[in-house]
Amino acid sequence: MFKKFLPKFFSIFFIFFLGCSEQESNDAPPDIDNQEINLDPQDIELSIQDGAYLEDEEILIGLPEGLNYGLIKVYVNSEVILELPKGELIFRVTPENFNDGIVEMKIEIIGNGKVIGTKVANIKIDNNGPQVDFGILIEDSSICEGLSLPLNISDQISEITSIKAFWGQEEIEQFSPMDSDFSFEFDSSKLGIGEQYLKLELEDARNNITVDSILVKLAKKITQINFPDGFVRPGVDEIHVILSASDGSFINSVTHSSGLAETLPICSDIEIGEADEFILTFVSDFEDVVYGIYPYHNLTLDAVGSEINLAKRSGGLSPGTVNIELPDYKEGDYIRASGQWSSALNYQGNILSGHFSRNYTLESLGSNKFFIMNFNPDIIESYKWAFIEDPHTVFKLEDKDFSANDVINSNIEMVGTNLDPFLAVYGFENETHFDAMVSHMIYWNPRLNRFNGYDYSYANIFYDVLYSIKVSNYSIEGIGAPPSTVTVPNSSIDYSFQNNTLSFSGLPNFEVGRAQFRNTDNAHIFVEMYFNGASSDIVMPEMPEFLGNQVTDIVNGGALDIVQCVAEDYTYINNYKEYITNIVVPSIPFYKVSPSRERIFKSSVSTSLLPMTEFPFYERF
Repeated sequence: MFKKFLPKFFSIFFIFFLGCSEQESNDAPPDIDNQEINLDPQDIELSIQDGAYLEDEEILIGLPEGLNYGLIKVYVNSEVILELPKGELIFRVTPENFNDGIVEMKIEIIGNGKVIGTKVANIKIDNNGPQVDFGILIEDSSICEGLSLPLNISDQISEITSIKAFWGQEEIEQFSPMDSDFSFEFDSSKLGIGEQYLKLELEDARNNITVDSILVKLAKKITQINFPDGFVRPGVDEIHVILSASDGSFINSVTHSSGLAETLPICSDIEIGEADEFILTFVSDFEDVVYGIYPYHNLTLDAVGSEINLAKRSGGLSPGTVNIELPDYKEGDYIRASGQWSSALNYQGNILSGHFSRNYTLESLGSNKFFIMNFNPDIIESYKWAFIEDPHTVFKLEDKDFSANDVINSNIEMVGTNLDPFLAVYGFENETHFDAMVSHMIYWNPRLNRFNGYDYSYANIFYDVLYSIKVSNYSIEGIGAPPSTVTVPNSSIDYSFQNNTLSFSGLPNFEVGRAQFRNTDNAHIFVEMYFNGASSDIVMPEMPEFLGNQVTDIVNGGALDIVQCVAEDYTYINNYKEYITNIVVPSIPFYKVSPSRERIFKSSVSTSLLPMTEFPFYERF
C-alpha cells in the first residue's frame, strides 16, 4: 500500500562520495547539516492521492531515508493546521472541520529553517448530501394543482444516486439522478388537498443523505378567470376575485392589475364537491378609495365550468368637455346627451354642458359621437335629434341643426296600474357597441304623459335599441321597440337584512335575485349581490384584510345598509344555473341570451327602481 524508496539524491551523493574518497581522503568529511537540500515533489509521498476523498483516517507521509529535517507543516487551503516534529510521519485531518468542496492539502518539509520540499494534493471533502432548493415555494405557502415545481437539486462534489419525494409519510415519486431538470407536479386528485409536508430524501455516491421538507397547502383549481387586454388601467384600478365558502368564509383570492390579458386560477384548499355551493366576488378597486363589490352566490362547479371569460369593456379615455349654446331653446324643451362615457344636460335653458370621452380602452368602438335628444314631453311628436362628431368642436346648435327624420312615434298601453311609467330607450351604433353594452340614451322620460296616451319617440337610426320601462314595483327591459301593451303584475317580494345575512322572499319562476347595499358614511363602498332567486338566506361574504380597514370594517363589521332587492325573470332562462352558465360565464349582455327580462323590486329608499350595474360592463339599467 505504501512503498518505501531510496531517494535519488542520496544515491547520487553516495556514489559521488565513494568515487572521491581516495582523492579527498586527507580532507575533513563534509558537514551534511549545512548541505543545501531541495526535494522534488516526487521525493515526498502521501497515502492520500490527488483527487481522492478525505476520510477520517490516518494519512502517512513518506520521506527519503536518513533525510535530515526539522519539522513538517500540513496546510489546508493555505492555512497551517498541523506541525509534525521530526520523525512523526502520521497525521489525521477530520473532514467535518471543513466545508464541502475541493481543497488543497500541502506538505512542507522544513530544514535549517527553510522549506526544503513541498508536496501538494487536491482532495475532495464531502460531508453532506445533495442540496435542494424548493424554488418559488415558501413555508406554509398555498399552491394550486397543475403547478409544475422545478426543484433545484445539486451536489457540489459527488454524483446524486437517489431522489425520493414524499407527501407526508407516503412516497409519491422517484426521480432519475440522470435528469438535469427535476420537476414536481402537484395533482390534487392524487395527493388530496389541504396542508401537508412535501419531503425530499436525497443521497449521493458517498452515501451522504439529505432530508428536507416544506409545509405547503395544496389547493384544487375550481375554475379560472380569463381577463382580456385593457380590463383595468394599470396604476389606477384593479380587480380582486375572492373565493368564499357558502357560509361566506374566505378561502382564497387573486388580483388582476396589469391591464394585459391574463388567466388567473381560482383555487380552494378546502374540498368543494360537485354539488357544493360557493361564492365568487369581484371587487373593483379604484385607487384604494372606491370599491364596487359584486358577489355571485349559489355557484356550483358544473354551473361555472372550467373558466369564466370576462368581456372587454369600454373604459373612457381622454375626457373632453362641452358647452354648446342653444339659441332656439323654448321653455319646456328637454335636451340631453347621455352615453356610457358621456353626459350633458341643458341648464339656464340655452346651454348644453357636460363631458364625453374622446376614445375608449376598447379601441374597436372607435366613436367620439354625441347623440342629443331634443323634445317637449307635453307636445306630441315634438322629438328631434342631432348626432355629432367631436362635440368639443361644436359651440352652437340651432333648430336647423336638429333632424326630425327617421323618428319612431308610438304609444304604450298600461294595464294593471294607474301610475305613469318611466321609459328610456338606448341605441347601439353597431354590433361591436351592442356586444360591449355601449349605448346612447336616445329617449328618456321619467313619467310618460297619460293625457298624450303615453306617447314616446326616438331616432330610428341605430343598429339596435334597448328599452327600459319602470312603473310601481315592476320593470321590463328588452331588445327592440317597446311593447305596445305592458301588464303590471300584482306581485311583490320582501326582504330583511340582519347580522350580515339577507333574508329574501322571491317569486316562483323568477330565476335571479339581486340586492344593493350602501354605507351611509362612505358612499365609495357599495355592494351589488347576485343570487339564486329561489334562495332565502344569503350571507354577505367576508372581505380579506388586504382590502384595508375601510372595507373590512364596513362589510365584515355589518355596517352596510340595504338599498333595494330585485327578483328577475329572463326569457329563455329557466333557472339560476342557466343564468350563470349562459350569461355570467361567457360574460355577455343579458339581452343576447334573453330578449327581455322582468323585474319585481322593493326599495328601502325610493319608490322607483334604482339603476343597477351590469358587471363587468359597468352599464347601469
